[in-house]
Amino acid sequence: MHDEFARRDVFPGPFCGDTPASQPGSALPTQIGRYAILRLLKIGGQAEVYLARHPTTGENVVVKWFHAELTRRPSAAWRIADEVRFLTALRHPIVVRVLDLGIAASRPFLVMEHIAGRPLAGDNAPAF
Repeated sequence: MHDEFARRDVFPGPFCGDTPASQPGSALPTQIGRYAILRLLKIGGQAEVYLARHPTTGENVVVKWFHAELTRRPSAAWRIADEVRFLTALRHPIVVRVLDLGIAASRPFLVMEHIAGRPLAGDNAPAF
């Protein structure tokens, strides 16, 4: 019940439909939703993060595609829903904007603006 409510509440409108992710099971998908994947940036505890191309503007964006295991646990689905609500409501010059959201291959994803440079993790971290 919580999982269904979280998805319905967070992913309303035209992005609520499940769209396929290309090449399921491959190491690097070529597309998530309508976004062409360019390369993997990082794999974390909650999600895989990819550099992608916006289909309309051609700009680079970041796609955060949540792990499938998280969507099966109601508590994790609520955490994802909270993150989405927080990020979409937040407006600050030093915080990336959420541009889009959706579901691909039954997994939620966020699309955020891409800011080129080095992550705050340290000088040895690879440039995005």
